[in-house]
Amino acid sequence: MQAYLAKSSFNRLKSHFYLYDTLYTHNFEMFKDAQLNSEYGKKSHFDNINLLVEQELIKTFNPKEFIGTMIRPDRVESYTEIKLLLTDIHKEHLGASDLIDSSSDISDKIKYSQIIWKTGKEIISLRERLYALLYREKNDVILNPSTSLECYNALDLPAKKSDIYRVLIENFPIPDNGMPLVDIIQYREEESNKLRFLRLRAWVNKISKSGLTINEIEDEINSLIMEYKREMQLSGVQMKLARIEFAVKIAPSLLENILKLNFSKLIDPWLKLRTEKISLLKAEHNAKGNELSYVLNAN
Repeated sequence: MQAYLAKSSFNRLKSHFYLYDTLYTHNFEMFKDAQLNSEYGKKSHFDNINLLVEQELIKTFNPKEFIGTMIRPDRVESYTEIKLLLTDIHKEHLGASDLIDSSSDISDKIKYSQIIWKTGKEIISLRERLYALLYREKNDVILNPSTSLECYNALDLPAKKSDIYRVLIENFPIPDNGMPLVDIIQYREEESNKLRFLRLRAWVNKISKSGLTINEIEDEINSLIMEYKREMQLSGVQMKLARIEFAVKIAPSLLENILKLNFSKLIDPWLKLRTEKISLLKAEHNAKGNELSYVLNAN
């Protein structure tokens, strides 16, 4: 929740529900204290998040439950490497904090502030990754960390599903204040979107085993989105032309056929439109990049 302290971040958080049924957090109490007991907090923001907790759309756990256990994950990312990197970054973070207090030079203070900001983000993300591994080992529940993690490339490990989902989340539209969360959940549950969602998950499973770097995955996603948009625009033009033809050429003759009781001729225009609609659905099914149609339809 440290990544969602600002009131404006509530809408950004809502976009996660395009992909996830449930979110998990390990520092809800810290978030609560910051919102209710600091001058920067907003009770309204806390109430919004707390409602999701009460509805169990966000579930909380205490990382202290892992203390004293002999959990040592070894089948996913390197637990030991993450811990070592976290220790090093934490030392860098504390060192910069000490130096900014003792320095009188404004340029040094700016430099140390940048280090504090950068390492702070990295600490949040590494903890998130570490607790996800521990939670999986203890509770047999797979969590996909979704906070950005630039420093994770330092471990030289292949991109995992969590990295891919994070990139996908960034491609979803951020809902505005007027969009209730239930609309996002209903979008996910629509029958037509269930197939698109399954396609997307199958693509994520496949690409996560490809060994591509996170930058290469971002390029792949952007490329597929552009390909899909282009093909759908072409198909959409065809459908639009069919509707224009119906309105301009065919609709005026419908009244004449009704008056003359030529009912057999009334069916043909509707069949033509239906055929065009089926062609559009086939075009979507066969379009390159249709694996990401779930994302694009949300936009």
